[in-house]
Amino acid sequence: MGRSVVTLFASSLALTCAAAPCEATGLSIMSSKIIAVQVESGVPFITFDKALANPDKCAGAGVLTLPDEMKNQAYYLSLAMTALATGKPVDAWVDGCGWAPWTASPTVPKIYSLRIDD
Repeated sequence: MGRSVVTLFASSLALTCAAAPCEATGLSIMSSKIIAVQVESGVPFITFDKALANPDKCAGAGVLTLPDEMKNQAYYLSLAMTALATGKPVDAWVDGCGWAPWTASPTVPKIYSLRIDD
């Protein structure tokens, strides 16, 4: 019974994508350098060297957050700190807005993928 449910879901998804273009809701940010990593109230924030794309119109756009609900948040934080220490640029994928402690920018884009470039 479980296999038929998965098959039905996959078939429905294929038909939906054939009828209209399927797109992800996030946005890729390419080759930006991290200039600061900080933690506020247990939530990590990463500051970049330039203003970033902000597809969800979060209040702030030069800082990204690693949301609490993100699995393996420590790995992403470690990757960000490595990029900061080595000066290597990163690529990031953002989607949605997360909490930020700053009154002027109470929300910032949330990171869902991070990669160090060469």
